[in-house]
Formats: sequence, structure tokens, C-alpha cells
Amino acid sequence: MKKQRKWAVGILLCIVAVVLAIWVGAAKDEKDGDRESLYENVDYGLGFWMPQGYTENPFYISDMETVGNGLMVGFFAPEADMQIFSFWYLDKAYWENEVKESYSGMYRQVYADEERVLLCVFVTDVQYDPENREKKKEYEKLHDLQDEMCDSYYFFEVPERGEPVGKMPQFDIPEGDAHITVAVAVHDGKGYALTKEEYLFLENGGDVEEMLKEREK
Repeated sequence: MKKQRKWAVGILLCIVAVVLAIWVGAAKDEKDGDRESLYENVDYGLGFWMPQGYTENPFYISDMETVGNGLMVGFFAPEADMQIFSFWYLDKAYWENEVKESYSGMYRQVYADEERVLLCVFVTDVQYDPENREKKKEYEKLHDLQDEMCDSYYFFEVPERGEPVGKMPQFDIPEGDAHITVAVAVHDGKGYALTKEEYLFLENGGDVEEMLKEREK
């Protein structure tokens, strides 16, 4: 019985990964077919396409950070020493009622729905030494991609899930000729990445709800 349950956990993990990949892939295909993705944030369902003619990312892309009542991701030169532009994804009511009228930065609103807006925010100060011709040339090349990139966004639907979020706990439990290194339990339609202790607890007949209550302590 234990062996069957371990196989079930392993299969479940594969199913979760495959379903997420299919879900995300299908959503992207609806918009731009086989065009390659440059960046995706799977927590917020926001991505950007690779610029036309490129097969590798020409930018350094920062992690999303909280700015006001929204999230901002910056696009920089590869060495992260020159910022080219940013995307700001924020609450629409916050933008229209508290920020928009007094906002002094240059931007273009590229998307809006009833709840959110997406702004392409431009850099207004000089990002390189004017005497450095190589840096100027590098900046201008990336800056020429700005308008295309501002229209390169796409959204995809993220399946409702609990944990795993970010990295999954890894462990090593021998099972015949194989090893179990990660595991997921599903409860009420949500997936939860398991620690080694939680995995063994469930393997020995423990209850998922009891495990989740223990997490909250």
C-alpha cells in the first residue's frame, strides 16, 4: 500500500507540472503562436515576448518588486548598469485616484481592464557616460527595442494552487532502485509541496488537514 501511495505522489507531481506547462502554453499560443517567451512571472500570469529577430535575451531583467500598490519589473543592459525601461503592473483604482494626476514620469499605458493597468515606464535621465561611445551604442540599440517591447506583453491563466510557490523542498528517500526527492499532496484542489517530515507523516497514515493545521502553528 505504501509503495502504491509513493508512486501516486510521484505521478501526481508529474501531472501538476505537465498541466501547468500545458495551461501556460495554450494561453500563449492563443496570442502569438510559436513566438518565444522572454520573461514570465508565473505567480501573476504576466509575460513578455522575445523581440523580433532575437534568439537570446538581450536584456538583464530585474526581479519584480513592489512599487506603490503594484509590481514593477525593470529592463536593463546586460551588465545591469543602464536601465532601458520598466513595466509597472498595478491596481487601476490606485493608479487613477491616487497616482495618475501627480505622476511626473514618462509612460505609456499599454493595457487596462476593470481591476489592473499595465504601464510601460520610460527612463528620462542619461544612463551612460556621453564620452563612452561603446556604451552609447549599446544603449541606443536596446532603446530601439523599447516600443516593440512595450507591446510585447501577454497574460496567461495560472491554475489555482497553494504551495508549491517558489522552490520546492528537496529530500532523498530511497525506494527500490529509485529515489523520491520531491513530493506534492493535493487537498481541496490545491497542491502543497511537502517537506520530508510531512511526506513521511502522510506515508504513515497522517491526515492532510492535520498537517496543514500544524503548518499554521
